[in-house]
Amino acid sequence: MRKWEKVLSCQGLRRVWKATVKNTLSSRFHIDVSKMLRELGVAHDFEFVTEDGLFSLDIALAGPRGPVAIEVDGPYHFTLNTRQPLGSTLIRCTVSSTPACPSLFCVSNPLFK
Repeated sequence: MRKWEKVLSCQGLRRVWKATVKNTLSSRFHIDVSKMLRELGVAHDFEFVTEDGLFSLDIALAGPRGPVAIEVDGPYHFTLNTRQPLGSTLIRCTVSSTPACPSLFCVSNPLFK
């Protein structure tokens, strides 16, 4: 069992974590990336919540070797004053491989880095 799985095994923490997964915000950049994929004919799900309810993937699509997630790092992923990644963004990068989606790619808007 991975460290993050041990932490989320506590029912109270799991309930709080799942509530935050449902409260997602989509940036203009995120919407634009999704629109571009659609225009290219790439079928995908927007704000896909994994079956276990523990993760919300910005964009999920079927890849030749299994599910693929694309995380779009817009303004909601960085602090306003230093433009450093938020803790939730760092955690997401740490737990980038989940059974529901083993491949994760991050796309950042250079204006927010």
